[in-house]
Formats: sequence, structure tokens, C-alpha cells
Amino acid sequence: MRCFPFLLLLSALAGCSKIPHVPLEWAEHEIGVQTWMEARPNPRIMVYINAFTISTTSPPEEIAHEDWCGFFAAWCLKKGGYLTPQNPYSMTSWCQYGKDVDIPQPGDVAVFWGHVAFYFGRNVRGERIYLGGDQGHAGHPTAVCRLSFGQDEPLCYRRPVKAAMYTKLPTSTNKQFLRM
Repeated sequence: MRCFPFLLLLSALAGCSKIPHVPLEWAEHEIGVQTWMEARPNPRIMVYINAFTISTTSPPEEIAHEDWCGFFAAWCLKKGGYLTPQNPYSMTSWCQYGKDVDIPQPGDVAVFWGHVAFYFGRNVRGERIYLGGDQGHAGHPTAVCRLSFGQDEPLCYRRPVKAAMYTKLPTSTNKQFLRM
């Protein structure tokens, strides 16, 4: 039992620098990132967009000012080790992503007409709360935040799918491996 205080200290230190492990935690870690009202886009939002290679008619800098919710959600999924939709900019791609669910759990993706966010839970009034990027109220810069959309219902809820983790086993034809 002598090592108990040491284990307690280690567990306390581990909690101090918590690295997010699931998409919803990554999203919470980014709360406060917002669009800039000036000509150049917020570099942090550009990180979300540039993490994916897709072809759109809109340049990334334009997306960073008005339609970055899908890229933010996909970035959080990717950071958490989950598969991402084929095209984070496309609502159709989001509606086909993952597994369809009727009753959402925190971390499920809510797909609205023109918006994507993570289902977070309910507030004291029973309204659904969503955590996502490019959210906000009219007249204010959009941001990563928690928000209720009142009575608005999403088109669907999608359960994220964990990316398959595998390693390629060496074969006898792999000469570089045999020399090690």
C-alpha cells in the first residue's frame, strides 16, 4: 500500500493535461473559436477546412466565413479516430454518414437543413442542445458553441463509426523487414 499516494499523484497529474479522445471532447476543446468579421479568415477555422481535400465551387477562405460547420464536425471526428463523411461540405454526405439513429446520444451527429452539429444533451427546459461550429445568433460572429435551436428538428441523427485500426503484418517478401 506504500505506492498508493504515488498512484494518486499520477492520476491527478494525468487529469491536468487531458487530451480529448472522442469527437465531442474535441468539439468542447474548441469552444470559442469564431469567424472573424474582417476580410481574412480565422486561421483556426482554416485548419478544420484544410484537413480535407474536396472540390467545391467555393474557395476555402469563403467557406471559413459562412459554411464551416461540416468541416468542424468532420475535423472533430477525425481527431477522435472516427470515420468522416466523404464530403464534409455536403448535407447529402452527412445524411449518409455513419449509422442512422432515432434517439440521439451525446456525440451523435445532428444533420439539419444547411447545418451539422453534435447532439450534446438537453437543457433545464428540455430543449435539445447542440455543440458545433459556425453556430450563433443573427448579427453576431458565428462560433464553436453550445446552442439550442428551439423546436427545430434535425433531418436525421447519425451515430459516428470508429475508424478501423490495423497494422500490416510483415511478410517474408518484405526484405527490408527481414534485415532488421
